[in-house]
Amino acid sequence: VPLYANSIYLALNSGVTAVLGFFFWGAVARLYSAHDVGVASGLISSVSLLAFLASFGLDQGIIRFLPAAGTKASRLLNSVFGVSGLCALAAAAVFLAGLRLWSPALLIAQQHPAYVVTFLGAVPALTLLSMLSATFIGYRRASLAFLLGTGASVLRILLALALVSWFGVFGVFAAWSLALAAVVGLGIVVLLPRACPG
Repeated sequence: VPLYANSIYLALNSGVTAVLGFFFWGAVARLYSAHDVGVASGLISSVSLLAFLASFGLDQGIIRFLPAAGTKASRLLNSVFGVSGLCALAAAAVFLAGLRLWSPALLIAQQHPAYVVTFLGAVPALTLLSMLSATFIGYRRASLAFLLGTGASVLRILLALALVSWFGVFGVFAAWSLALAAVVGLGIVVLLPRACPG
């Protein structure tokens, strides 16, 4: 029964990402200093807040209106993805520009062009991941949302292990952000066209 199958995948997505998140932070706590973990946690929390604000609740709108959109589904999704992605990028830019004012402890995000690009990419990536998950839920394909969530969680752990010697303090945030970007790219290029051609 699709209802039960989708419910199971949604529950599994929450459970698996929580467990893998525990392992991610456990690995990070062993590999990085307490200061590095604290700064990374602050950056990730900032990205999460900005992505939530930039979504404007459109992810919930997708779940509500996509099943009845019919032939207008691709236009609806393109509009939602475009608007939310641009708003997320703008929110990230404003946050970075005023970082010295509202969060001087996170000024590391401005210290290198690669850090700036990573932060500017992380907020739209998290916003679009939310939109992708909502799209798959709206199409009753929660298994694809589960695939994205699990993929991001596993990739975060692997990248955290790989980046510890190269990035130092920024390695945690870089691992978290690059995993997001990878699964969002996979979702948009490979999985989304399967659910909604066009």
